[in-house]
Amino acid sequence: MDKENWKKHALFLCKRGHLETELLLEHYVKTLPQQIKTEETHILFELLNLDDNTLFASLLTSDQPLPSAHHHLQPLIDAIRRKYLMKQE
Repeated sequence: MDKENWKKHALFLCKRGHLETELLLEHYVKTLPQQIKTEETHILFELLNLDDNTLFASLLTSDQPLPSAHHHLQPLIDAIRRKYLMKQE
């Protein structure tokens, strides 16, 4: 994926089955700078490719752990939550 179109593609992938998940993800992606590190885009797209129910539970409940194969995504989930909560203040 080229560095110019990653954000459009990420915003497309933010469209989810749960409105709450969609709102958190879209807000986070829109706040990211256009130029981010390739590693960061890979992690973001890995998160965006999780199934809706896993993503919903992980973003909206802190007591719902990610499957062990995705524990490395927890810092990103925490950042998405913080960014959205800052918007609400």
